[in-house]
Amino acid sequence: MIEYEAEVLDGEPDAGDRRILDKGGADLGDVLQCRYVYDIEPGDASRWVRPRDTGDQVTLTAKEIDSDAIGGTRETETTVGDFETTKTLLGKPGYVPQAY
Repeated sequence: MIEYEAEVLDGEPDAGDRRILDKGGADLGDVLQCRYVYDIEPGDASRWVRPRDTGDQVTLTAKEIDSDAIGGTRETETTVGDFETTKTLLGKPGYVPQAY
């Protein structure tokens, strides 16, 4: 699966949703997510690690920004067993969450 992320600065959300669906996108419903963001290298905002719990899956992702383009962020992701254990594991080498 390819995921594209973009920020819409001006527009109608419902119209944007309709355009995405008309182009073949899928409405996956509303999801409450829990996530923490850890800097890989303190002060380097272009790379980070993120555990995320979407309610039905817990993942650990490394994200790297190459550019501000829609496809400018690379992700390496794997499924993990438990959100809290993953947070504990990331704390062992000294990673501290920068955002929730």
